[in-house]
Amino acid sequence: MDFSSDHLQQRVHLVQTSDGSQTLSVDGGVEHYHSTNGAIAEALHVYINAGLAPFLGREVNVFEVGFGTGLNAMLTYQFAVCNGTKVNYTSIERYPLPLELTAKLTYHEQVGLDREKYFNALHSAPWSYKVELDSYFSLQKIEGNLVEYSPSSGIDVVFFDAFAPDLQPQLWALSIFEKIYKAMNEGGVLVTYSSKGFVKNNLRESGFNVKRLPGPKGKRHMILAQK
Repeated sequence: MDFSSDHLQQRVHLVQTSDGSQTLSVDGGVEHYHSTNGAIAEALHVYINAGLAPFLGREVNVFEVGFGTGLNAMLTYQFAVCNGTKVNYTSIERYPLPLELTAKLTYHEQVGLDREKYFNALHSAPWSYKVELDSYFSLQKIEGNLVEYSPSSGIDVVFFDAFAPDLQPQLWALSIFEKIYKAMNEGGVLVTYSSKGFVKNNLRESGFNVKRLPGPKGKRHMILAQK
């Protein structure tokens, strides 16, 4: 996908999903930032419940591919504070959304969170610097291309939320999963909404033990890959 941030606002518009939450539609529906069957429901199912929740009660280093709307980060922030679990959250995003667009998102309302603390703070945080937003949650946003970036070691959980493999196959390549695998702690997990055959094969070839789990509404399966 040739996705130029210079023309982002002309190519992206808000769409309501079936659980009442919003997603962003790109180029009239060629791609969406979250599932149209429920943005919040998908994020909770794939990333929070399958990926993060098993690490409850210990300090966790999360690496996210695709900061996007900030939904996954917001739900992780909520999880960390509500469960007293320290989360160090790092996210890479090649095309940051403009604040004028994120100001229209209302995820916080649907899960009963304070907008300024749990959502605005995520988007207004500076890029490239680690910031402590709460004693239980730190955030470092990285503006860059995953193909050229090597994550720091010590990762426990990977939220792999890039655009679809058919649109951006270079982000789902064996070389990408190999460098992520090397940066992960033993026992760490990678979760993603995609269950494409070549994605599973590339994960296995990079060293992961790959499991296919029931997917969120609208998808039969998702992937959990463990080191």
